[in-house]
Amino acid sequence: SGRGDDALNIYKKLEKSHPIPMIKQQAAGLRAIQEAPKLKVAKNERPKGIELKEYDSWQAKQRSYKRPLNKKVPLTLEERVLSEWAPPPVRLPNFYSYFAAAAVLLILAWYSTTLK
Repeated sequence: SGRGDDALNIYKKLEKSHPIPMIKQQAAGLRAIQEAPKLKVAKNERPKGIELKEYDSWQAKQRSYKRPLNKKVPLTLEERVLSEWAPPPVRLPNFYSYFAAAAVLLILAWYSTTLK
């Protein structure tokens, strides 16, 4: 894109002055890639992209294998269980257990004041 020299300068600057060692290593790796000699690749050695005609024919084949949407399909076991599941009811606080705990703590507090 014509800004390779700017990128090299930024990588060198990062390698010298950045406080995080990992960033320095990444900058060194990117600089090495940028400075690497460009490969001469022949026209027949380049990867060939897929043509849209081929993609459309492949996509049409894939569509034919899908199940029709209007046909009723039985639910799986997981789907049946999840459709019948309801969250557990909210548990109200048990005031009797709070009263019993408070009574025990009061008795222990009273007993500890009588010890000497």
